Amino acid sequence: MSISGRKGEQLMLTKRANAVLHKWLATIVSIQLVIWLGTGLYFGLADDPKASGNQFRQKVEHKSEDLQTPTLVALKKLSSELSGAKRVSLVWRLDKPYYLAYFQETPHGYQKQSVKWFDAETGAPSVINKNYVTELAQQSLKHAEKTNLMENATINYIVTGTKDIPNERNAIWAVALNNTDNTTIYISDVSRKVIAHVDDHKRLKSLMFQLHFMDYFNTGGFNNIFSKVFALLTLLLAITGIRWLFISKVWRGKALK
Repeated sequence: MSISGRKGEQLMLTKRANAVLHKWLATIVSIQLVIWLGTGLYFGLADDPKASGNQFRQKVEHKSEDLQTPTLVALKKLSSELSGAKRVSLVWRLDKPYYLAYFQETPHGYQKQSVKWFDAETGAPSVINKNYVTELAQQSLKHAEKTNLMENATINYIVTGTKDIPNERNAIWAVALNNTDNTTIYISDVSRKVIAHVDDHKRLKSLMFQLHFMDYFNTGGFNNIFSKVFALLTLLLAITGIRWLFISKVWRGKALK
């Protein structure tokens, strides 16, 4: 006896709707699975030294071993300027001492911070400039042509962050070198240290990470809305698949009666 009546028609419509939803969910999930396979293959085959962006980077020693500490200004003379500071440290940058005062300090250096710099020898407020940025960037390079690269470099002050370092929340300096790999040296305005060398190899690796962790808003992390939505879609895919099997079983049972 064939299926007939309103219940049979409703069952058939439910089966079709479930099948359409299941197929669309399978398409979306499959696309991301292919992306995972492709990016995973890249991570397995990529040349790690190049992909890190650090193949021409070297550590900068901010205080020479034989350098003697000069006479420093007592912190009590800066009490008015340091009012409200949570912590004050004596730091060295390019063989010169400074007092670094933290007015807003966070666990991670890339999070928003508020600091003031003072010349530890004179007590005068210190502001970073292009000469300092140029010297620091050059010292961070281990390249035979670093002098020529720095002469042709473009220096920019960035307040709102950059896509090369998406999780950075503080102002930074960008030193763009005119080389084949389009290298950019980033220097923190807060710590006055080099925080990254980014070139085309590093940018490709960052893109692969962005795709792999579904960080399509380029936030620099994997705890994003797309990961949560994908998890929900995967769950719905499993539910519609099980429901499809159940409806098909009921359909066959009615058809045999």
